[in-house]
Amino acid sequence: MSQAEQPPNQAKLLEAMAKALGLAARQAEQGAQLEQLLELCSRQSAAIAHLGAQSRALSARSRDLRASTEAVRESIDRTRIVALNAGLEGSRMPEPEGRALLTVGEEIRNTAGQAEGALDELMALLSQVDSDRQALGDNAERASEQQFAVTESLEQLSRGQLEIEQQLAALLERLSGAAGTDPEVAKLAVAASDQAQGLLKLLNQLMERPGARDALASFQADLGPLARVIAEFSRPPNTG
Repeated sequence: MSQAEQPPNQAKLLEAMAKALGLAARQAEQGAQLEQLLELCSRQSAAIAHLGAQSRALSARSRDLRASTEAVRESIDRTRIVALNAGLEGSRMPEPEGRALLTVGEEIRNTAGQAEGALDELMALLSQVDSDRQALGDNAERASEQQFAVTESLEQLSRGQLEIEQQLAALLERLSGAAGTDPEVAKLAVAASDQAQGLLKLLNQLMERPGARDALASFQADLGPLARVIAEFSRPPNTG
């Protein structure tokens, strides 16, 4: 088929193919970016889940510490009662045995009081840890819910992106069949046409200036091959 016999909409088909190909490339790039975001969300979800597990483990250890603390407090109370009884018994005993027993009982009660004070401080610290741990757990739960919503939205976008890519691929296949040209060839042809129009505009502007021919003569080595290529493409195809 000669150039004169080419379909009148051939150039438009080629332009449509080039645009569709460019759009497909952008869609593929955006799809890759979505995949990276999904991978990042997956890692963040794993980190949040790990944080929640740590919060639950801290809660279990805190309960164990409280139980142990209460057991120690009960032992201190029993020791205090024993020391009080020893003091009462020492008050009824003669000297020096009675005074020695009173002194020992008093020292044991003092030590028990100090131990109980330390336990109170420990319980206050555990209460603060529980409060912080609860806040951490609440934050982790909210973050997990938000992360789930973000991941779900990204997955919907990814599915939509894949559908668009498939539709573009089908469109390119139909355009390629209508134009009888490979999409990559169409892309190169449209790019060459754009570049040729730009070159023609520059040459026309240059030819309006004095001394343009002499200036172009120095670029003959570059322009000569270009002229031959243009001449080659200008010849009608060989139909044999």
